[in-house]
Amino acid sequence: MRIAGWYNLDPKVPTNVFYQRAVQRENEVRQKYNVKFWFITVSAESLKDEIISSVLAGDPIAEIVRCRWAWVIPDLARRGIIEPADYYFNVCDPLWNPLIIERSRFNGQAIGVSHEPHGDFMVLFYNKSLMERLGLPDPQVFVDKKQWTWDRFEEYCMRIVQDTDNDGQPDIFGSTLPPWQPVVASNGVAIVSGFGGVDLFTLNTPQAIKAFKWLQKLVKFRICEGDTADFAAGKAGFLWGNASDTGFSREMGDKWGVLPVPMGPDAEDYVAWWDEVQFMCIPSGTKEPEKTAMIWTELCRWYPNVSGRADYYRKILENRLPDARDVNMAVFLSERLMLDKYPVYEELQKIFYPDNGPNINEIIYGNTGQTIEQFLNDNSDRIQKNINELRRAPDFRIALNK
Repeated sequence: MRIAGWYNLDPKVPTNVFYQRAVQRENEVRQKYNVKFWFITVSAESLKDEIISSVLAGDPIAEIVRCRWAWVIPDLARRGIIEPADYYFNVCDPLWNPLIIERSRFNGQAIGVSHEPHGDFMVLFYNKSLMERLGLPDPQVFVDKKQWTWDRFEEYCMRIVQDTDNDGQPDIFGSTLPPWQPVVASNGVAIVSGFGGVDLFTLNTPQAIKAFKWLQKLVKFRICEGDTADFAAGKAGFLWGNASDTGFSREMGDKWGVLPVPMGPDAEDYVAWWDEVQFMCIPSGTKEPEKTAMIWTELCRWYPNVSGRADYYRKILENRLPDARDVNMAVFLSERLMLDKYPVYEELQKIFYPDNGPNINEIIYGNTGQTIEQFLNDNSDRIQKNINELRRAPDFRIALNK
């Protein structure tokens, strides 16, 4: 049984705190079913194309493959490159993460399964030492009362930013540059939203424009600059990043913490913006998909249910985050996910980031002379048309020589 991904999925590689349990389970399954496992690694840039070309050639790259949501929905699912998961798996089994099952659906069918927690959402990291040195309260104290807001974040950044060598340029930054997507989400807006089975482009709302204007203010007045290296070196108060991206801790030790992205004035609660769903899929043309599903299910049974998944996630966080408060904060945010559908629409991505011409970041940063309102007004109808065309596209199956 071949298992493919863009990183090594072999449980004998100690990539998480439970790998010994996973290795034990692999040995049990190998003996029970007389099966051998091959772990295939292909770069993330190439894996989708490898899946397509191998299926079209009648020899899938593997019996089961780790896929990104934006590859599968709607493209690979619509083209029949991937078998629906509910053909072969019991998708109601509590082993499988129900949120990921739901997010993998296309035309009513679940396409992939995952026993893993969902932990790669957007958070705000902060430098505890810097806050203490400046006499600023730990910003976590504002979260429970919903007082960790855009205004509060801006106040902190203004206190933090400094020009220590008096050259007229900041060398300690309030924050690293925020990505625009979670800023928009923090004011209660998704780029693409689902309403009654219809996907709508919702980035041209007044709430979204307000978020863009706030981000532009942060950039214009140089409140937010720098990058991860600056944060790790103690030269930025905050870092916008994914919850799993904690490599900077090697330099900072435990002198950092976790916060929600600050809440916008039109939002009712914090959100953890999330656009990267991953699941395991069976490629079309796999010779024995029933056996593949059975063996993969057995291989994943090293914890049995939802409570086990919560324990798994907390153990991962305990090994990654500085203290119990930060673990609790990450768990708190994992229950407030906003999954934005826009990554599944490749044409929409091309409009935001065209091969030629200004992209949306250049417009936000004021490098083009075009306002964000002009950009959205010029492209909204075109974007919605692309979304509609993809949703209406026929669901056809590829003829395979099986």
